[in-house]
Amino acid sequence: MSVQHMYKMKTLHLSIIVGIVVITCTSFFLIYHSVYDQQQQMMSNFDPLSQVTTVIIPKGAEDQSSGKNYDPQYIRVIIGVNNTVRWINDGHTMNSVVADNSSDPDFYNMTNRFSAVMENAKMPNFLKPGESFEYTFTKPGYFGYHGVPHPWQRGWVLVLTSDQSDKQIPEHVDLGASGLFDTYAVGQKIDFTIELSGYGITCTIPDIVIQKDDGNIIWHANHPITLCDPQRGGFRIHYKLSDGFGVPIMNETGSYVMVISYDNHTMRLPFVVVPTINDIKDLSESLPQYVTKENQTGVSVSQAIPSCVSNISNPYAYAGAMGLPLCPFAWYSASSKILNATGFYGIYNYTDYPYVKNYVLEPGHNGTLTYSISVSSINTDARIPEYPDGVNIVNDVEFMHDANMHNHPGIDVTVDPLAEIIREHTSSLVNITMSTSQNASSGTYWMHLPPGVCLGGQIIVLTITDCSK
Repeated sequence: MSVQHMYKMKTLHLSIIVGIVVITCTSFFLIYHSVYDQQQQMMSNFDPLSQVTTVIIPKGAEDQSSGKNYDPQYIRVIIGVNNTVRWINDGHTMNSVVADNSSDPDFYNMTNRFSAVMENAKMPNFLKPGESFEYTFTKPGYFGYHGVPHPWQRGWVLVLTSDQSDKQIPEHVDLGASGLFDTYAVGQKIDFTIELSGYGITCTIPDIVIQKDDGNIIWHANHPITLCDPQRGGFRIHYKLSDGFGVPIMNETGSYVMVISYDNHTMRLPFVVVPTINDIKDLSESLPQYVTKENQTGVSVSQAIPSCVSNISNPYAYAGAMGLPLCPFAWYSASSKILNATGFYGIYNYTDYPYVKNYVLEPGHNGTLTYSISVSSINTDARIPEYPDGVNIVNDVEFMHDANMHNHPGIDVTVDPLAEIIREHTSSLVNITMSTSQNASSGTYWMHLPPGVCLGGQIIVLTITDCSK
């Protein structure tokens, strides 16, 4: 055999070996990536290095009408793989994660903490914007949680052992309604929103009828044509009567029941029809208190408005038109009153709006309001399981004005307590302190006080101006 032939044979053997190595490596690469892709698909929202499954509380979730919720709302975790769950508050206001019940006692205790506001009362673990909370599930099961004071925020965690990894999230539906009043006048349109939320396939349209108190059906909603998405997953759908179902108008007085059915779920919502709108006795309770004639303040008001208040040169912000907020379904009904005010330059009637008080604060000063909140009634869905006659209230203060809305440089507001449980037919005191820096921007600001204008809180005007010049 010639040297040249031997060289060709060695080259051929080497080529075969290299080819086998390449094929083997390629096969391993393809198999690895196939498995990797499957794992990535299974472990979405999961960091394999930290074994953490992340749930975001998005901006706007505190607004029921936004349709936003915990994201993702339903998660599957496997013990020893990704069973640590981290909730991150990406919203503008405080949010929370509160276990629905004590089926996982540690999860329940971790998401509640004792409060000094009420003896033996438990409060949720409120998360400020940007804050997070972690919990490691070690008990298999299906655990629900919710937001406080935002009970429409709902989430679920399916916790599995390694031999249950093929188990799916169980199907379920929650049926709700908002915007339906308990009293209407003859000839008044009845329009409200039905909310479906849960996990599964949503192809059924809710059935809506109105019955008289004797059980006879006097109105049946149309069924609008909708596209069915056969994909299984979490859903939250809003149906408004005026969007294809038809809007009933009652022509007779009496007692009625709105019956809403979806699969095996039924809601019965009673209401009455009276002759005229003047006969709706509780109409004023559905309006913000600042548009009623009742003066909800116990502080003295100066009648003469100084020029440093009425004529502010080059104001950074201007309160502008007050406007009437579009209030969603109220989870509870409350009232409020300012009992005392200290540290302010003065308190005056706001020129453009009767019954609205203008609290004037100079730069570099602090002003404090002592404020009472009284709860008169609580909707069933907002009640706390441990305290069925109490409601969780977050004492948020909101600014509304024409300078980028919430932007108010040099002004800081603190509230004590930050949150509380108030029992039905009882009251609680809140201290609201407004602090201004020496270089705080002058201007006028609408301020919405707890528990929010739509829930019985007040609206005032805060004026920042230097009257010492």
